[in-house]
This record gives sequence, structure tokens and C-alpha cells, in this order.
Amino acid sequence: MFNGVLRLISVSVQGAISFLSEIWGKKYAVYQLVKRDLKERYIGSYFGLAWALLQQTLLVAVMWFVLQFGLRVRPEGNVPFLAWIVPAMAVWVLFSEALNTAANSLISYSYIVKKIHFKLSILPLIKVLSAAVIHFIFLFLVVLVLLIFGIYPSLFWLQSAYYFFACICLVLGMSWLASAVMVFFRDLAAGIVILLNLLMWITPIYWNMEMIPPRFRILCYLNPVCYLTEGYRRSFLYNIPFWEDALWGFYFWGVTFCFMAAGIFVFRKLKPHFADIL
Repeated sequence: MFNGVLRLISVSVQGAISFLSEIWGKKYAVYQLVKRDLKERYIGSYFGLAWALLQQTLLVAVMWFVLQFGLRVRPEGNVPFLAWIVPAMAVWVLFSEALNTAANSLISYSYIVKKIHFKLSILPLIKVLSAAVIHFIFLFLVVLVLLIFGIYPSLFWLQSAYYFFACICLVLGMSWLASAVMVFFRDLAAGIVILLNLLMWITPIYWNMEMIPPRFRILCYLNPVCYLTEGYRRSFLYNIPFWEDALWGFYFWGVTFCFMAAGIFVFRKLKPHFADIL
């Protein structure tokens, strides 16, 4: 079993190194595709990416009103509810938007798959990076809300970069797997929507994990997205270093490596048939 784990880690690390080198070699093409993806998403809009900030602001406002005044959810610690909810929402929007769009990336870029010699494993990354741009806009809203409530920057805010990287790795592995399978099984798109809706409510984004009885709280820790949402809160609100709960971190990266290894394996196996199907 130990040898199998080492082999899995080796495959993931080798795949990641190879992938990063290929991205660097095609960095200009990646930049142009990300830029084009964002333009197509907001084509015909006078305000462009400002609409992304408006969408996130309205989402935060609605969830804040419903949860605080309707369901009367209380955050952990002496933290204003709106300041408590926005960091977790920021990383959740990144994860859900990236997975939902990246899973459909091969179909969206079918003209590249069929006509141009291109490193196809980069295509899901295009959608992930586009979602990352929206995430950085959301972070502007997060910082604004925290400052309004008198929560000022600290060195722990920089720790959010670690959780951002962790989210990108997790969603990229899932996207390689999902995008490859979706070429042959289009119904997976509906399954991903259902999965995201389920994850949204079983992840402590809009509710406090302390509300769960201790004997069932392990279910939250088994959810890798929970590691990300709680990580953003720990970075922006509670000043808790990521290494304080090292066991949870090892579990998260184990799950992430599994998804990356499975995604790399399935993508490579199915890649020769993409052009024929699309």
C-alpha cells in the first residue's frame, strides 16, 4: 500500500512538472485564450468585468439577508456575519465556477481539438484561469467588507494564496477527469451541476461547522472543499496558520493528488479519441 501511495505521488508530481513546463512554453497562447474567454463571456456588455463584481455583490447581499435575518445563522467567534460569510463564498465561487466551466472545456474548444495541434490538457486550465480572474475581483469585495467592519490586513491574509493554489490544484485534477469523460458522456454536465448544488449546502459556507454534533463533524473534514472555505476564514478572520491542522492538510493533498493522478491517466487514455467524437 505504501508503495502504491508513493507511485501515486510520483505520477502526480511528474505530471505537474511536465504540465507546468508546457504551460510556460505556451504562456502567450494561454494568455490569449484566457483573454478571449473573458471577452466572449461579457461580449456586448458596456461594463465588462464590472458585471462580475455586481453579480457577486448581489449574491452576497441576498445570502447575508436570508441567512442572518431569516434563518438567523450565527458565525463562529465574535465576527460580523457579513465579514464571516464573504471569504468562504469567494473560494467557493472560484471552485464551482472553475469546475463547471472547465469540465466543458474540450467541447467549448472543439475547433482547437479537431483542427490545431495543441496541448489539449491546457484547455481546462483556460477556464480555471478565467474563473481565477473573477475570483480576484471577488477578493476586492472581500477586502472592502472586512475593512468596513474594522478587520484590517495582517500577514495571515497572505496565507490565502496557499489556499488559492490548493483550490486550483484540486479543481484542475477534477477538470481533467471530468472534461475527458464529458466528451463521451455529455450527461455528466447535469451530474456536475447536481454535485455542486449538493456541495454548496453540505460545505460550511453559509452555516457554522460548530452547529454539527461532534460525532458527525468528521463528515465535514472529509469534504475537501471544506478545507478551502475554512482556510480562507482562518486566513482573513482568525489568524490561524495552515500548519496548525497538519493532518487535515495531508488528507486534502492526498485527495488532490488522487484526482490529479486519475485526471492525468484518464485524459491521456481518452485523448486519441477526442477529435473523432467531437
